[in-house]
Amino acid sequence: MSTSITSSPSPDGSRFPGLRSFLRSCAIAGVALAAAAVLTAGTAEARRAPQHAYHQAGGIRVDIGPLLAKGLDGYAQTIGGDLEEALRAEYAGRLAPGETLLVQLNGVSLNSYVGGSYSFGFGNNDYLDGMVILIGPNGQELATQKILAVSPASSGGPWYVHGAERRRNAYMATLFAAWAHHYIPG
Repeated sequence: MSTSITSSPSPDGSRFPGLRSFLRSCAIAGVALAAAAVLTAGTAEARRAPQHAYHQAGGIRVDIGPLLAKGLDGYAQTIGGDLEEALRAEYAGRLAPGETLLVQLNGVSLNSYVGGSYSFGFGNNDYLDGMVILIGPNGQELATQKILAVSPASSGGPWYVHGAERRRNAYMATLFAAWAHHYIPG
């Protein structure tokens, strides 16, 4: 997989060509989120899985929509694929027929890492934030758990060795899947 970054001049000549579009998308998403919160306040019905961009493996879905909304296009695809693979391994044969495990990724943070274990008195950690929802055969929500997986930034090995960030992502996804299985055994 190769990635290239290109930039074209903005039609209005602004210095940040995608900023206006990004801010408009954020505003629309905020209004939609507020409307959804108002509409769902006080309901006790089982929720249906949201329709977003999914990585799906059998009864396992990874929703990367919130990461895509933050502009993490290629990276969202990568971390979603890593998490799908880790969840498939963690939940192999453990979901009942008709059950679906939905994971919504809300945030990810890779700390800058150049070696050493501490930075200004705080740990050098990477974070993967999301929500795990077990959905029953009739679409009802059986279990929900918010998860913040924390892994050392050094988990990918030396920063100067090719693929270090890729290994950090895979390790963080494996930790997230392990916590998901701890809270929601399936």
